[in-house]
Amino acid sequence: MAAVWDMRYRLIPNALSIAVFASALLHILIAVPWADASVHLLVGAAVFFSGMIIYALGWFGGGDVKLFAALAFWAGPDHILALFVVTTLAGGVLGLIYLASAFFHKSAVVLIGANWFFETLFNKPAPVFFVGGIRNIELPYGVAIAIGGGAILYQIAGLG
Repeated sequence: MAAVWDMRYRLIPNALSIAVFASALLHILIAVPWADASVHLLVGAAVFFSGMIIYALGWFGGGDVKLFAALAFWAGPDHILALFVVTTLAGGVLGLIYLASAFFHKSAVVLIGANWFFETLFNKPAPVFFVGGIRNIELPYGVAIAIGGGAILYQIAGLG
């Protein structure tokens, strides 16, 4: 849901981050041994405050920080590295896709395909990547965060 919202509106609703955070707290209360609960809370708080610094520097959006921190409460010390690595790799792939599309956007075939994809999935035309130059491309990093979150939740559920 975060990925779709971020792709479509370039924001992640606070309600979504709050729901992820609340479910993480419930998970900590129910499934995490009391001795480890404080470490889970510390990991999430550390990620949140680090993220706020990164947000203040303009390197990350506020919704991204809140969603990533909420997932960090889920991850705790056992899965935080996986969350960082998978999110970073997914963000790199996302960046390459956006970079490639910025270079190839003038191709009629690519433009028609991109417009069809965005019209079908999001009911709006594909973003114009080269309007203000390549430096002004804004990545919907909620997509990468959602992939990282999905990976750790998959691990936590014992499926991976």
